[in-house]
This record gives sequence, C-alpha cells and structure tokens, in this order.
Amino acid sequence: MIKGIFTSAVSMFARRTQQEILSNNLANVNTAGFKRDRIFFRNTLDSAAFVRRDDPQQEQQELQFYTDFSQGRLYKTDALLDFAIEGDGFFVVDGGNEQLYTRNGHFIINENRELMTSMGQRVLGENGPIILPDGDFSVNHNGEILDANNQVVNRFLVARFDDPNLSLMKRGNNLFMRRPNAPEPEMAAAPVRQGYLESANVNIIEEMVDMIVVLRDFANNQKTIQAQDDTLRQAVTELGRI
Repeated sequence: MIKGIFTSAVSMFARRTQQEILSNNLANVNTAGFKRDRIFFRNTLDSAAFVRRDDPQQEQQELQFYTDFSQGRLYKTDALLDFAIEGDGFFVVDGGNEQLYTRNGHFIINENRELMTSMGQRVLGENGPIILPDGDFSVNHNGEILDANNQVVNRFLVARFDDPNLSLMKRGNNLFMRRPNAPEPEMAAAPVRQGYLESANVNIIEEMVDMIVVLRDFANNQKTIQAQDDTLRQAVTELGRI
C-alpha cells in the first residue's frame, strides 16, 4: 500500500513537470521562431523502477524531453530587419566564446550598423558579422545582402544539423547552443525571406487540451493517495484494536 502511495506521488511529480512545460509553450505562443518542448516518460506504474528509489524527486530519471523543431508558419511583417528561414536551418549568432543558433529573425542594428539580435548578439554571415551598408539594402532569396547598387556585401550564415535534438539544447532567450561532443553543423545557403517572421510552432488548442488532461490526471492521483491513506489509517487503527 505504501508503494502505491509512492507510485501516485511520483506520477504527480511527473505531471507537475509536464504542466510547467505546457505553460512555457503557451507563454511563448507569440515569440517569433519559438520551438515548443514536449515530454514523454516511461510507464510510471513500473514498480521495479520505484523500489530502487527512496526519493520521489528523482522522477526526472523517468522523464525525457525533446524540442519540436518543425517549422512554424511564416507571416509577413514588411519590416526591413525581419527575416525568416524557409525549411531547415538556423541563423548563427556570436555568443562570445561560442556560436549560438536561433530561428528568431527579428533583428535590430546598432550604431555601427551591425545586425544584432534583440538581446545584443551579433548576427554572423559568411564574411563575419553582418554589417549593413549605408542607404538602401535588400536580401535576396539566397540570403545574400545587397547594397543599393545590387552588390553582394555578405550572406547570412545558416547552420543545418542532421538531428537538432541530438545536437542542440536550449540556451535561453530563444537561442540554442551545441551540445558537448555534438558534430559541427553544415553551413549552407538557405532560402531567406526578408520582411517575414516565423511564428511559434505552438498549437494553442492542443496545449490547452493537454493541460486539462494533465490537471485531471494530477487530481486523480491526489484522490488515489487520499483513498490509500484512509485505508492505511483504518488498517492501522483496526490492527491496534485487535
């Protein structure tokens, strides 16, 4: 019976973690280029896994997370500094001691006309940090940056990974970093659309339905613990009388 209470408690910890992930997905529904997180876990009723533990907090050993890297919808903004990658790939930005990657193409420029992320990292091109020319400029479908005379001044550096889930992990601020010992990405030209952004790949209805299911499961586990606790209390009371 105590093992049953323990099993229900572990399930509640897992559902709590799942609810946190779903909440974070919903909070970023309007974040350009955001990739939702998903969770899956082994059968939490596998008693062999629990008898080796004495701390329900260790439910993380049974949980596995992954990021859904499917492309979100591209929508038009007409802003000169908004860009979206069609298909696979990530914009490459300067993270100081390492390269970072993002699908969020909502950029700004600094006083030196360097193209920057909203958090202040320089966006990299094939010829180093992207410095926009004075006056008019445009970006063609191949990601080439053209000045007013249609001369190529740089091209967006686009990184591609065979399996982003094996190679990348979230860094925060909608940035990804390469996992230790992960293979170097392939740097290749990719279709880039100026004046567009990629929406988050979060389905609001799906996330809300999942949250309801998780909440109900959490509540059912609470009731199960209460029922088992009442049964245990009665058993102890009756045994005491005998």
